[in-house]
Amino acid sequence: MPLKSTANRTTLVDLARDTGLSHMTVQRALVGSASVRPETREIVLEAAGRLGYRPNASARAMRNGRFNHIALLTSTNWERANLSGHLIQGIDEVLAEQDLHLVFARLTDDALTSGEEMPRIVQQSMIDGLLIKYDNHVPQRMIDHLQRFQIPHVWINVARDVDCVRPDDLGVARAATERLISLGHRCISYFDFSYDPDDADEHYSSRYRYEGYVDAMQSGGLTVRARRLRTGLATQRNALIREEFSAATRPTAVVLCGSESLLWFAHQEAASLGLALGRDIQVITLDGDMPEYLGLTLPHYVVDQVELGRQAARALMRKLEAPTKPLPPVLVPFTWVEKGPALAPPP
Repeated sequence: MPLKSTANRTTLVDLARDTGLSHMTVQRALVGSASVRPETREIVLEAAGRLGYRPNASARAMRNGRFNHIALLTSTNWERANLSGHLIQGIDEVLAEQDLHLVFARLTDDALTSGEEMPRIVQQSMIDGLLIKYDNHVPQRMIDHLQRFQIPHVWINVARDVDCVRPDDLGVARAATERLISLGHRCISYFDFSYDPDDADEHYSSRYRYEGYVDAMQSGGLTVRARRLRTGLATQRNALIREEFSAATRPTAVVLCGSESLLWFAHQEAASLGLALGRDIQVITLDGDMPEYLGLTLPHYVVDQVELGRQAARALMRKLEAPTKPLPPVLVPFTWVEKGPALAPPP
C-alpha cells in the first residue's frame, strides 16, 4: 500500500522511505541535480509517479523566492490590447521550457489604474513577473504603479526606451519602400488612414512606419506622396484613394498600412478607373496575411506573432535574472511573404 502523509499527500519523506534514499538525495533527484546518478534519479521519478507525488508550490516558493507563474496583463478594451492566439503560443512555448506557467490578468482601465487592483495582482496572484499587452493610450497611473511595486515586467508592442519587445515598424516600411525603388519605381505613394495628427498617444507604428517610408524616399531622391488621415468615413477615404490613383502622375506603387478593408477599398477604386492592383499599381502591405477572398496575390510583410511572443518571454526571463537592469528594446523583424511577385513599373 502506498505510504501517504496524514494530509493524504505524498511528501519527500514518503519518497525517501519508499526508495530507501535520503531526503536530500530525493530532493536533488527531483530537481535534476547533476550530483545524482541517472539510475538513482530514475528510481526516484518512478516512485514519484507511482505514489502520486506533487511538488508543494508554496513550500518551493518559500525556498527559492519564485512562484513559477507569469501573468499576461491586458485590458478589456480590445482596441488597446488585441491578443492573438499565435502570440500566446510563442509566450507559452518559452515559459514551458522554463517550467513556468502563464496566467491572465484582464482588467478594465479603471482597475489597471487603481491603487488597489494593481497591488492585488502583484501580491495576491503569486506571480514572478508581468508581460504587458496594452498597445496605446497607456495610463500614466498604471506605469507609476508598476514602478512603485518594482515587479519585473516587459511591454509587448509598445515603444518604450527600455523593457519592451515590438515589431520593427520603421524598418519594415523602409524595407518595403526600398524594395519598390530597387524594382524601378519612382512614384510611390503611402496610405495610412489610422493616423490621427491630434492624438499624441496613438500607437507608435503609425509614426514609425511613416518615418521609414520618408527615409527611404528621401535617400533615393524621390518625392514623398503620403495620404495620412484617420477617418471612419468610407466616402472620404475612398475619395483620397481615387484622387491619388487618378492624378496626372499617378503612382506606380503603393506602400499600404492598414487592415484588409483598406486593401479592398484600394482595389475598388483602382478597378473603377480601369486599373488593377499588382499589374498597373504595385502594392506592398505591412499588416498581415493577404485575404484570400479578394482574389489578390500580392506580396506583403507580416509580423510573426509566435516569434514576437517568444522574444517577449525571453526578455522577461532576462529581466527576472536581473530585475533592476534595464533591457534595451527588442525589435522583431517582419517576414516577407512573396505570395505574388513584386513587379517593376509597367512600361
